[in-house]
Amino acid sequence: MSAVGATIATIAIPVLNEAPWIRRTVEAVLAQEFPDGAYEVLVIDGGSDDGTLAIVQEMEAEDGRIRLLANPQKYQSPALNLALREAQGTFFLRVDARTTVAPDYLTTCILLLKEGRAENVGGRMVAVGENAMSRAIASATSTPFGLGNSHFHYATDERLVDTVYLGAWRRKTLLDLGGFDEDAHANEDYELNIRLREAGGRILLSPAVHSTYLPRPDWKGLRRQYTRYGRWRAWTLWKHPASLRMRQAVPPAFLLALAGAILLSPFLSPARVLLALLAGTYAAAIAAFALITAWPGELAQLGRLLIIFPTIHLCWGSGLWSELMRLATHREHRPTRCARCTH
Repeated sequence: MSAVGATIATIAIPVLNEAPWIRRTVEAVLAQEFPDGAYEVLVIDGGSDDGTLAIVQEMEAEDGRIRLLANPQKYQSPALNLALREAQGTFFLRVDARTTVAPDYLTTCILLLKEGRAENVGGRMVAVGENAMSRAIASATSTPFGLGNSHFHYATDERLVDTVYLGAWRRKTLLDLGGFDEDAHANEDYELNIRLREAGGRILLSPAVHSTYLPRPDWKGLRRQYTRYGRWRAWTLWKHPASLRMRQAVPPAFLLALAGAILLSPFLSPARVLLALLAGTYAAAIAAFALITAWPGELAQLGRLLIIFPTIHLCWGSGLWSELMRLATHREHRPTRCARCTH
């Protein structure tokens, strides 16, 4: 693709305690094949205490394209809205701290937006692990069995989708939508994309947009990540009831059926049969897809995959149910439901 020319863009990087990865992320952003001075990099820090600030301050002193902003509200949504207010660019791109973007990332995203193909464009979330556990997590999250039909995890063809990894927009598009919902501490990108689609916007997944992502390095981090994802998907679902997708319904539905069978099995023989059927079928599916994912070159990952797949599914499902129950009993913490979704 040809150079974009003098178009001005803003790349926003929300961070919180990302010292091991932030330098790599920012260096990749600074290495874009884009005219000098044509883009700025806003790093929005949520109160890091692990050395992230010192790294970014050092890089800011060395390169005038970088601006470090303080985000007293800590989470991504207020960080991105702060960047949106401070942005000088016509185009606005989000990059996360565990991500390394390709040298043509900025040029490609802006060309797709200028062509009018969509109002939000992005690419695949290509996970690349750095230790044995993160490599196994990368393999699991790049399969339909791991994450359902989340196309941005594995699709290789161009298509319109319900969400993409990261995202690139015209700044005006985000301003017209009112920015990101600051009550959302996760899943804020999906929630914004719901509003974008409701307003008639399109979201394009393009194989020409390249980046890599570093997964969590251990089981504890994976468990916390997907429990949190489930909780905040429940929050989004409460606000936008019509937004539920089949891939998002299967884990909590399975967990509900399994819990019901466990509770009733001491009293009802059909419940014992159902419990055996559910547990046996799921265990067989985990074993089969772990083997398929590991075969033939990653058989050493088989044991980890047997743990990772159920961790993703069950933590996501339990997080969703726990948050739905909390929302049902705490009226003051409920998000305002979208009028369009409640018709």
